[in-house]
Amino acid sequence: EKTDRTEAMEVCLTLQRAETLARQGMLTETRARELIGEVLERTTGDKLPFFTAEAWLRDWLKGKAVAKSEGTHTKYAATVEAFIVHLGARAKLNIGAITAKDVSSFRDKQIASGKNPNTVRYLIKQLRIPFNAARRQGVITVNPAEGVVLPARKKAEDGSETTKHPFTPEQVTALLKGTSDMENGKDWAGLVLFCYYTGARLQDGANLQWSAVDLPARTITYRARKTGKVVVVPMHPELEAHLIELPSPVSAKAFVFPSLAGKSTGGNSGLS
Repeated sequence: EKTDRTEAMEVCLTLQRAETLARQGMLTETRARELIGEVLERTTGDKLPFFTAEAWLRDWLKGKAVAKSEGTHTKYAATVEAFIVHLGARAKLNIGAITAKDVSSFRDKQIASGKNPNTVRYLIKQLRIPFNAARRQGVITVNPAEGVVLPARKKAEDGSETTKHPFTPEQVTALLKGTSDMENGKDWAGLVLFCYYTGARLQDGANLQWSAVDLPARTITYRARKTGKVVVVPMHPELEAHLIELPSPVSAKAFVFPSLAGKSTGGNSGLS
């Protein structure tokens, strides 16, 4: 009974200290958690879990490095590190102090930097995952990224909604380099350039015929398979240079990338 009274007194004194700090405008979430942690440790011997936002996110990444492929880990790491940099000094606060406002400002900064809205949607969805893990483990009660409004999807040239994460120029360069040793590398390089510079889908590019290519006008006209819409796109100089180097077609119905024609889209980005 004496122990119960002591513990009750500890709680009352802590609440009084918290109330005093609150009146003085000095009660932050971090300080409140510290006070609760002190009471918990003195009365039960247990410690209240404490993670800074930076520590939690990086520890979560380490788990991904073990459980997922290198490519998946790299993808998450880029998003997490960008968010930590965005947080600045706030990254040192308890993860519970991170709010939807932090995530929203990250979203807005990414859009302002020129990133595709679809890419930004992808980044926010990735951020939800480590915060959900924290919520499931009782470290936080609310996922700050969950309620953040995602940017509207950007329409593709064919009028449909694009959902794929777009390639960066560096990734395209790596893809082109990888085609150099392939037997049908010329066709793959052309397909990569076509899809990158027009926003078309792989299958539309693989089945592209020379009748769609107007070199004098420097345009490409094709019917998008998914929507049925006729799409006219300007020809980027790099794509134009590649097409000029290809062998002259025997007819307008000949496929521009013959070794890839007729194949269906398979996996994440390949043709099978």
